Amino acid sequence: MTNLYTLTILIATIFMISCNDSDDFELKKSTDILDGWEISKITYDNPLIFADMFFVNSEVGFVVGNNEKANNIEALFYKTIDSGKSWKKQALMGPTTFADSVHVLGSVYFHNEQIGFIGGRKRRGGGLLLKTHDGGDTWNEIFFREDWVIKPLYFWDEFRGLAWIGVPKTLVPFGNVFAKTSDGGYTWEFLDLAIRERGRNFYSIADDVVFVVGENQKILKVTDFGNSWETITTPILEGIVGNIHFTNEKTGFIEGYTSMYKTIDGGLNWQTIDFPASISPYFGLFHCYDETEGFFIENIFHQDGSDMPLVVGNIGYQTKDGWETWSESEKVKPLGILITQFPNRELGYGYNPNSREFYTIKKK
Repeated sequence: MTNLYTLTILIATIFMISCNDSDDFELKKSTDILDGWEISKITYDNPLIFADMFFVNSEVGFVVGNNEKANNIEALFYKTIDSGKSWKKQALMGPTTFADSVHVLGSVYFHNEQIGFIGGRKRRGGGLLLKTHDGGDTWNEIFFREDWVIKPLYFWDEFRGLAWIGVPKTLVPFGNVFAKTSDGGYTWEFLDLAIRERGRNFYSIADDVVFVVGENQKILKVTDFGNSWETITTPILEGIVGNIHFTNEKTGFIEGYTSMYKTIDGGLNWQTIDFPASISPYFGLFHCYDETEGFFIENIFHQDGSDMPLVVGNIGYQTKDGWETWSESEKVKPLGILITQFPNRELGYGYNPNSREFYTIKKK
């Protein structure tokens, strides 16, 4: 899930492989990260840029991206069936020639191994939604609006789902709105919610419950296919909720700029998590393994006066006693992950399109 993530890695050697112009790539070497976790890494030098990733389970996953060749942009779709050890380029085939007009693919979501959706933008502008019933072998273009852009997607089943949609600012103040569908994406209804995309992970899904960061340090929660939304008050008094992570409907974590909070009753009550005083939990990668164990990777920045300070290293923090105490790693060279997804609590995947690296994060 959305956005600078950087993993701390304690290693003696980093192994990298190159994909060149091949349509397939393989995972070659693994490396230890943190205590009790292992990371595997791919580095490739072809022009493929991952835009989004989704794993249905620990074995089957999908990525969408775009390949820049000779000033043309080719929309690409890859699939793995072996936990990311190898990836196969899939053709975006369908009953029409829609693939020829695709400009950028930006989001992917699969309800199961067969039924999935891809959001993007047409070459000449406008939103695009593709749907498959056969695991990505063939696709149908089921929705298109000239002035919309389909962003992150979530579906409870084949028909009922949510999408974060970019629309003209003449329609909504910030140009982004949540919408719901009940017919598999053919039609969409805008939701009048006090939300705005901010922070890294501005929504979290657990046990088919969707939590969304709202305005004024609030969280919105929905359990009935997007129909009725509950407002949850957080202890953050200023700034924004920078990150949100729920492991189930009751247990969740939120980040402010300098604090982290935990709830075990669905947000009715919150307790402060004592992070090391020197770090800001907003700038890093956080993963909760269970109610007692988790880790946080802090980005170390070099402030040179530019708008985008350079990440020059990382420090890893881990807790194994219910978030009471934290162990700290040495400062190490940066290993960047822009987006991560954990199909289960013991296994995660990530990528960094800037350095063109793909990662597997696995508990030993």
